[in-house]
Amino acid sequence: MRRSVAISLTTALVAAFGAAVAATFALILPGPAPTTTASVRQTTSDLGAPRMPKLWFQDVETATRAVAALGFVPEIHTLIDEEMKVPADWIVLGQAPAPGTLLKSTMRIEFDVTRKDMPVPSPTTASAHPS
Repeated sequence: MRRSVAISLTTALVAAFGAAVAATFALILPGPAPTTTASVRQTTSDLGAPRMPKLWFQDVETATRAVAALGFVPEIHTLIDEEMKVPADWIVLGQAPAPGTLLKSTMRIEFDVTRKDMPVPSPTTASAHPS
């Protein structure tokens, strides 16, 4: 056998052996973890978690009941220097966190409220996030 043929044959055998070893390791060793595993787990665990409802322009009594049903007690801040005696006579103009926010047990829920008889923009002309 000629020397050039022997070198070509040896090179082909070494390449085939290397490919077989690589294929064996690929079957034995686990592949990389999917990159979406953490986000899928988070989404799955968040399915039953409560979200902050939209409470703007609702009376304070109704808004407080809605938040209490989720297991929270809101902090209420009046926008005028007046004590709130009858919650049904006051409306929510601002809220924190924003509607749709995933609620966690450690979150503070806050309402900014004013009396119903105060001039307030209507819900249709108000900005998307009143403060």
